[in-house]
Amino acid sequence: MSVCQLHADGSETLVADRVALQEHDGLFGVEKGDWNAYKEYQSMKQELEDSELNREAQLLYGNESRCGIYQLKGSAETRDIRFMDVRSGRK
Repeated sequence: MSVCQLHADGSETLVADRVALQEHDGLFGVEKGDWNAYKEYQSMKQELEDSELNREAQLLYGNESRCGIYQLKGSAETRDIRFMDVRSGRK
């Protein structure tokens, strides 16, 4: 996203790098279309992070230490499912 320094005289300068961001003691601006696209991206990203499928995928395949608790219905299909050892994956 292109970021511009906004100056007191009404002019603007395109920011070339992070150093310019730190050196400017004033306002910055971005194009409205870029800003709206960024907000939509952030919204979609948050929606994905909050989704049940993503949370389960992070639990199963993520690289953070996590644990999950599943509640199983008492039925013939789940009768033989037991607790598993976290380290070995054995019943």
